[in-house]
Amino acid sequence: MSQYEKLYFIEKLIESGDGDTGRLNFIKESLEKNQPLFKSDQKYLDHKLSKFDLQEEIHVKKDTSLLDDISNLISLGYGDPGRLHHIYATLESGKELFNSDKAYLKNKLESLKNETSASSEETYESSTRQESDVTLELKQKLADANAKILQLETIIQEKKSEMQKPAPQIQESKPTKLRGSMPKGWTPNQEVLEKPDDGGIYEKIKTEEDKLAEQKRIKELIESQQSKLTQIILNREEYEKQVQIERERLEKKIKLEREMVENQTRLAEQIKSKQNDLKIAKEERNLLEEELKKEEAALESQVRQQQSELENIRKKFHQISKQTEEKRKMIEIELQKEKEKLSEQNEIIKAVNDQSEVLEQVKTQRQSIEKQIEEEKRSLLAQHPTSEKLAKEKITLKDIQSEKTKIQNQIKKEEKELIRIRKQKSKLEEQIKARLEKLEKDKIKENEKLSQVLLDQKNIIKEIESEQEKLTHQAITARELAAKQAEIEKTRLERNKIEKEIRKTKSELATIRRQSKKLDKDINKKKKTTVKSTPKTRRQRKQKTA
Repeated sequence: MSQYEKLYFIEKLIESGDGDTGRLNFIKESLEKNQPLFKSDQKYLDHKLSKFDLQEEIHVKKDTSLLDDISNLISLGYGDPGRLHHIYATLESGKELFNSDKAYLKNKLESLKNETSASSEETYESSTRQESDVTLELKQKLADANAKILQLETIIQEKKSEMQKPAPQIQESKPTKLRGSMPKGWTPNQEVLEKPDDGGIYEKIKTEEDKLAEQKRIKELIESQQSKLTQIILNREEYEKQVQIERERLEKKIKLEREMVENQTRLAEQIKSKQNDLKIAKEERNLLEEELKKEEAALESQVRQQQSELENIRKKFHQISKQTEEKRKMIEIELQKEKEKLSEQNEIIKAVNDQSEVLEQVKTQRQSIEKQIEEEKRSLLAQHPTSEKLAKEKITLKDIQSEKTKIQNQIKKEEKELIRIRKQKSKLEEQIKARLEKLEKDKIKENEKLSQVLLDQKNIIKEIESEQEKLTHQAITARELAAKQAEIEKTRLERNKIEKEIRKTKSELATIRRQSKKLDKDINKKKKTTVKSTPKTRRQRKQKTA
């Protein structure tokens, strides 16, 4: 990350109030002046900048981190390699991804991130343990340094008070000059040295020189101690900074842990509410299943009843169609019989007509014979036939008359027969007419029955179609019921999953609480040990200096 990007994100952190604003301003000023940061400040800045998402960074070049993540997914075999290669090629060419590919990639990266975060949490816990040990060591060193500083300050104060005391008068009085001067390299002999001085000047000078040397040594020691003190103060300030950073980090960690606990309690409450909702949904599902079972049983009974009714209607229809067929056959037979009777009557009428024609011929013959007789009479009268001829003619006339009477009798009989036949014909015609009318009426009735049967058949077909629609509706409801049961099963599986997560979070929460308690105990223990050790170290150092 460039310096410009670091400054940009530091400004964002200061604006959002995320972190120590004073420390962030100091880091910002150091970066603007191109000054190197302390290790603790660098670690603090890296920790803060690691929270920002990749998408919020100021990019100028192509984002290679996403391509690295995709190649990491492909190498780990996490997902469909063909689809991941396609997404990699699309991003590498600078093209826009489809929404489905974006969602797929996001899902895979989040799942991989969750898996890696689980492992990173373990490493983070181990690192936090190590850091807590380091902080305890730093606290111990800081306590030792504070004790040492206090000891040095007391020594310096003592030395300063000694230096501020008034010097003896001998120090201020100038030494009297000796008369004369000794040659170079002269040293007094043993006698001179052993010779007692009247005023003890040499001894006083020697003691003063010794005192000056001692004071010079003390001054040098004080200066060295002061330099050490300043160094220790600087170290203490650095340690205090580190302790403050560590305290802030621990406070943030405790805050995060508390937030995690709150989130987990909130999640537990949500899970409890979801469990209640699930219980209500179960009860509703059971009620719905009971209602559906009742409806299904009622529908099955209705279907069975309608099927039996349909079967009865079919039987009735077959029976009616059979009866109509039988009636139609009977009517056809009767029609055939009537046709035969009509043909016979037509033959009789034809015979009567033939006989009437014969009678007409007989009448014509009789008239012709009568005409011949008249002509014979006239001829006989005109010719005056003889008696023999007359006798013959009389005999022939008698024969003719007898023949005539026979013919007349025959004609009368035939006329009577003709009248009888005509009466019979009219009677038959009336019977045929009545029979035809009856047949026509029967035919109309049969047609009405057939139309009724067809109407019943159409109604039956409609009922069958309605039954089929009901059956399809029942099949749809059955499918919906199966879908609802599948949803219920899905919710049950989700509930089991949530319960597993709850158990897992509870166990993690218990471990975190144990670790936090252990950490608090260790901190309290270290504080007690540092409090106990500080007066001992002070006493030991005072004894050493004494």
